[in-house]
Amino acid sequence: HTRWATHGDVTEANAHPHTSSDGKISLVHNGVIENYTGMKEFLIEKGYTFQSETDSEALCNLIAYHYKKEPKDGPKNPFLEAVRKSLRHVEGTYGIAVICPDFPDELIGARKGSPLIIGIGKGENLLASDVNAITHCTQNVVYLNDNEVVHLQNNDFSITTVSSKNVEAVIHKVDWDTSEAELGDYDHFMQKEI
Repeated sequence: HTRWATHGDVTEANAHPHTSSDGKISLVHNGVIENYTGMKEFLIEKGYTFQSETDSEALCNLIAYHYKKEPKDGPKNPFLEAVRKSLRHVEGTYGIAVICPDFPDELIGARKGSPLIIGIGKGENLLASDVNAITHCTQNVVYLNDNEVVHLQNNDFSITTVSSKNVEAVIHKVDWDTSEAELGDYDHFMQKEI
């Protein structure tokens, strides 16, 4: 994942993905979390440490904080609940993809102001910020709307709002020839464009 460095310099420590200080949550993020300094101060008081200067790491640790508090034997998925609870505190924009080692076959994505697309494949589901990144795998996509959260598994996915309301997915067929994005006989894409 690449993004512009909004907070902090362009350094290895500020590069994505970020992992929470307890190692339970990793994420990539596109957008700007405007209230990250308050979030970071709160988390430092709770014992969380930071390796970067980014707003993204603050969100990562906030999800870890909520995950730690979630009951692990309850009827709800604690990973999904932690992401939704954390996003209710975010001011700003985000397109995120989040993983947790306790749920190795699951991926959670969410968006507000930054694009996020679900690719529906055979035996796999994908997440990307641009449809061009997944058309080589599938042409069936769902465009997430603002304040929506997707819970992806290999053969299944569900969409809810940040406030836990179910959302019906609308699958679109992308009519796009993937060969248009391939290099072909050219040495580089500039040559192809000329």
